[in-house]
Formats: sequence, C-alpha cells, structure tokens
Amino acid sequence: MRKEFIMNWFNKRRLGFLILLSAVSLFSITGFVFAAGESSNSFSENVGAKLQAAVEAGKLTQEQADAKLKAIGEGKRGKWPRS
Repeated sequence: MRKEFIMNWFNKRRLGFLILLSAVSLFSITGFVFAAGESSNSFSENVGAKLQAAVEAGKLTQEQADAKLKAIGEGKRGKWPRS
C-alpha cells in the first residue's frame, strides 16, 4: 500500500512536470516569434517616419527616401552618400 502511494505520487509529479515543461517551451517559442514580428514592424515604421521627416525638412527628396526605404527593405547596408 505504501509503495503504491509513493509510485502514484511520483507519477503525478512527473506528469505535472512534463505539462509545465511543455507549456513553458511553447510559450517561449511563440513569445520570441511574436516579439520578433512586432519589432520588425516598429523598426520599419520608425525608419519610414524618419525618412518622411527628412523629406519634409528638405534634406531628402521623396525619390531618395523611397530608394533608401526600398534598399533597407531588401537588406542592403552601408553608408548612404549625402546629397
């Protein structure tokens, strides 16, 4: 009787641990995916806003801003020539 009680206790604990581990793993994987998705959208919005501000201030033409936004979207890096 005592041995069965102890085995049942361990089996319940093991099952609970597996459920907890699965839930934490699932949350961490999907949490990172959601976080990455949000940051890329906010990054592109910030870049677009800064380029639009530069156009309105007369530092860039709209064509230059569009070209820079397209290049950034394609993953190009580097320094941009000043005009």
